[in-house]
Amino acid sequence: MLYFNSCRFLFFFDIKISSIRIEFLDYLIQHKVINLFFATFCILIVINGSNFMDGVNTLVAGYFMLILLSLLFIFSYLRKFFYRLLPLLTIIFLYTFAYTLTIVSMRYRFPIEPILIIFASYSAKEILLKKIK
Repeated sequence: MLYFNSCRFLFFFDIKISSIRIEFLDYLIQHKVINLFFATFCILIVINGSNFMDGVNTLVAGYFMLILLSLLFIFSYLRKFFYRLLPLLTIIFLYTFAYTLTIVSMRYRFPIEPILIIFASYSAKEILLKKIK
């Protein structure tokens, strides 16, 4: 089903791969059907690439939402709460930097997740209060 929907999306918006810079493959993707098949395959790899991190779509979607709301909070309130946020931001960035250099895995995010949840909940509260008013 995901393949069919991706094909429809690519066909409807006329999204194509114009060049791969490999002569043989460039010749193949000149044909519309092969180009659609190959472009759909590439899109599905990108979509399912996050599944390799944890194996479950909902966990990755929830984590991406948490990151998005946390970044929204950081960029919105950094000037206002800079000195209060500095220790928490230092923990987040140093921890992320340390495990990025050693072993990159989604499970190493858990120690910084409570901080991200606090940031995300504040952003969600602000968004909901603006919607209510």
